[in-house]
This record gives sequence, C-alpha cells and structure tokens, in this order.
Amino acid sequence: AKINAEGGKKPDDQVHKQVLDERLFRRVNVFNGDLSKYRAWLFDLMVAIGTVDRALAMELKRFMKEKAVKIAADPKFDIKGWDPDIEETNNKSWNKRMHKKYSGELFGVLVQLTEGEAKSALTELANTSVPGNSDDGYQGLMLLQHRFDNQTTSSLLQLFCEVITPGGLKFKDIVTGIHSWE
Repeated sequence: AKINAEGGKKPDDQVHKQVLDERLFRRVNVFNGDLSKYRAWLFDLMVAIGTVDRALAMELKRFMKEKAVKIAADPKFDIKGWDPDIEETNNKSWNKRMHKKYSGELFGVLVQLTEGEAKSALTELANTSVPGNSDDGYQGLMLLQHRFDNQTTSSLLQLFCEVITPGGLKFKDIVTGIHSWE
C-alpha cells in the first residue's frame, strides 16, 4: 500500500502507476506539423509504445486504421465529439480496459512530443472535446492522423496549396529555393 496525500494508506488497486514513462520516448523526435515527417514520427512513436506494451501498440494501430476508414466514409464524423462510451456500444473490438489504462498518459506523451501546429491542434482538442474526455490520447492520435497523414483529403489539399503558392524567399536564398520548388 502507498501513502496518500492525507497520510493514510491507499490500497494497491487505487494507486496509479505511470506506465508510459517519458524516458522511453526520449529518442522520438518532436513533431512540429511537417506533413513529410508525420509517418516517420508515428512509426517511432509506435515503436516506443511497443517497448512498453506491444498489445497497446497493436491496439492503437487497429484503432487508427478503423477510424481512418470511418472518417473517410463519413465526412460528418466529429473527432472532437468522439466519446469512448459510445465507442464501446458501437464497436465490438473496442478495448475499454486498455483505453482506461493508457488514454490519459498517451495524451501527455503526445503533448510532450509535439510542438507548433501539432501541439496547437492537441490544445484545441483538449479545450473543445466532450467534457471529461479532454485528455484522451486515442482521440489525440485520431486528430493527428486525420490532420497530418498525407493520405487524407485535407492533407492532400494542403500539399496542393503549398505547391501552388510556395513560401517567399529572401534574395540570398533564390538559387536554393528554385531547386526546392522543382
């Protein structure tokens, strides 16, 4: 038994052990929203998660594939309105125990491993999600997948827009800029 804040002992089943320790993710680069680096970052993240719990990594891959299909098939699907309790009733393969155990810590890991646009997306998700669901790592992964995986329609449109309107250049960068535009 552990000592709680009031000085009393808590039964071991009420003590939450951190499983997704930040030390395990130190070799995973921080993702800043660069679409060309998303898949490599996601791979590194899943490998790091797999070192902790292989079943969790496999569950997250299954979940993300399933949700990618759902989002592509239903344009009205609302990631921010996603609710794990509804997921449980609608999805036979839903692993409630794993979600309950890891979702909060996974969200913390995602926040630590993102910056820029990606972190802004997670912050917005945390501020606008279903109450009680604001720090759900599954939901965060779903959002990042939808927003940054270049196979989604919106990501392809963003890439298309970047090609049509490339960023501005300083005079000294013209020669290298021309090569990068081609």
